[in-house]
Amino acid sequence: MPDDLPGYRYGGKPDEEARRLTQQAITFVEYELPLLIKFGLSKGMSVLDVGCGSGAVTLEIAKFVFPGQVIGIDRDNNLVEQARQKYYGEPNLQFLTDDILSPQISNPFDFVYCRFVLWAIPDRDLALHNMIKLARPGGLICAHEPDVGGLIHWPDLPAHRQYWDGRIEYHQDRGDGVDPTLGRKLYALFIQSGLTNIKVGVSGLYKENFDWQTSIQNYVGPGADAIKAGYISEQVLKERAEWARNPLSFMMLPTILVSGRKS
Repeated sequence: MPDDLPGYRYGGKPDEEARRLTQQAITFVEYELPLLIKFGLSKGMSVLDVGCGSGAVTLEIAKFVFPGQVIGIDRDNNLVEQARQKYYGEPNLQFLTDDILSPQISNPFDFVYCRFVLWAIPDRDLALHNMIKLARPGGLICAHEPDVGGLIHWPDLPAHRQYWDGRIEYHQDRGDGVDPTLGRKLYALFIQSGLTNIKVGVSGLYKENFDWQTSIQNYVGPGADAIKAGYISEQVLKERAEWARNPLSFMMLPTILVSGRKS
């Protein structure tokens, strides 16, 4: 991904990032899709998936809303090309290279969705504004964001907290607007945007959703820059990798879903 793009940059190859994002999508069908349905996602809807990444979640949405049309956009053309190749032939699914901060797409959608995107966009007010703009009148906008402040794990390991504290400090010192605790602020963000009929749901990322094998071999992901800058030590990474090898260990990172309706 070009270095001049603001916000999140991954620290590895596109195929490694696609693998990590696909791993994170494991819980979507079981836990998060039912929440989207409760919020109003239904068959036949046109859907925009903002920051679609590997396309794994976009595919599941397309399966559910069929024959409704689904478009996934991401600013990283490498990930978009991988998604196009992997899901080629899906009748109601399309992937485009686009940036929600300055979108070229203009279709009015029934449902505009993003998953783990706004936390990594410095100008999230503009991003949400554009998501609302891309929804038809009466359409639904939904965002799904993590909150590392609610992390729970067992057995206890200080390195987990040190890892996230390092990432938070790194972004604060840079002043880049990236916020790993955005989940708790999402409700207020939606209300302030002027959306109505606000609904809230809670899901989670579990130990199985973290690509620990890649982390053990060569760390990639949103924390790569903080590690490179020295905010997270190699010892912290080593202790987290050792903890993950314990078959009895458990981790849950809460993720918050909020939806609203465009007037």
